[in-house]
Amino acid sequence: MGTLVLTLPAGAAQLQGLPAVESGTFGGLGRLACPVRDLRPCPVPQTYSTIESVSPRVLEQLDVADCLELLGSVSLGRVVYTEKALPAIRPVNHVLDGDVVVIRSHLGGGLATAVGSARGVVVAYEADAIDPIEHVGWSVVITGVAHLVADSREAARYEGMLRPWVDTVMDCVIRIETHLVTGYRLVEAAEVSKQ
Repeated sequence: MGTLVLTLPAGAAQLQGLPAVESGTFGGLGRLACPVRDLRPCPVPQTYSTIESVSPRVLEQLDVADCLELLGSVSLGRVVYTEKALPAIRPVNHVLDGDVVVIRSHLGGGLATAVGSARGVVVAYEADAIDPIEHVGWSVVITGVAHLVADSREAARYEGMLRPWVDTVMDCVIRIETHLVTGYRLVEAAEVSKQ
């Protein structure tokens, strides 16, 4: 086990209730030390492709239909929201219902609390499938308004469609209504020049 040292703005550690180990010697920045464990579920390959062994790649912008098709082809993504005035990102599994992303959470959680207002809250949702060895894949980001699903029949329908991966009570359903969809595919430059 090693130690991870993060450099944070002065006072950020106290916002999260964490002790500051050293404080403000570099322009008001502090440092926070935390023990680190290797939490990877499986070994990481020791050799990745080097820049010399991979042909050039380019980004192709995807249209909305392709973005939604790709998003619907995977079940895991990341929701980005605001918690205690700071950005927060959580991995969650999802289901796509038309152009609406549906996720589940628990009422006491930060995400459900952030979404809890009747007006909803603006969030981003990202999913991807990128090969770290071949350097190809795609990424889709949806930006929209998240709402708690209040209608019990609609919530029950979504609960039947989406089983949480986490073994805890997930007693609320959240819909993310799509307002902005962006996506990119990382492809070999040679593929693009053939088109």
